Amino acid sequence: EDEPVEVRALNLSLTNQNNIFINETSSLYTQKRGGVGNKFKLGSGECVLSSQTIESIDTILVFTNKGNFYHCPASSLPVNEKVAIETVIGIKSFEKVCAITSFNKKVCKQNIIFLTKNGLLKKSNLSEYNVKRNCAMKALELDKDDEICSVIFTDNENIGMLTAAGQFLIIPTTDIRAIGRAAKGVKGIKLNENDFLISAKTI
Repeated sequence: EDEPVEVRALNLSLTNQNNIFINETSSLYTQKRGGVGNKFKLGSGECVLSSQTIESIDTILVFTNKGNFYHCPASSLPVNEKVAIETVIGIKSFEKVCAITSFNKKVCKQNIIFLTKNGLLKKSNLSEYNVKRNCAMKALELDKDDEICSVIFTDNENIGMLTAAGQFLIIPTTDIRAIGRAAKGVKGIKLNENDFLISAKTI
């Protein structure tokens, strides 16, 4: 019989310079008020964009602004070491990571929503992207002048969209039909001239 695989709880952080950092959650401890906490070294102008708890048996999904997505097993990532994500997956030099998540059938969100600079919205089942290949795959077909600005993982919560001109719109996602991985999506927000979408979050 196969020996049981040790499952470890990990914390995965992504920075604005396409770097990732993983540490075991068991290495963290509760501190009293006024404690300074633990940190890993960031470069000049570098900041943490997201941080999440994953398991060592999970599959990591990485989405880029150019509409591509990549896979890698969490077990292949070094622990307690900041690494450039291009050393782990075959990301292109002109791509920027805009979202990273783990795929775990027991705990992952049901849907994934892509929002682009030009206001395009696409909702799909997250399971559509659990396709393990050692190359870039299309998550979303984009126009030449467009790119992904936000990727949201959701169980049908409302989402809020913010534009560069300060316009803000909240929409429900329950009525948006989930479409296949090859589909393009629909208009998510009507933009004024010279305005563009910069961010979206669950509300």
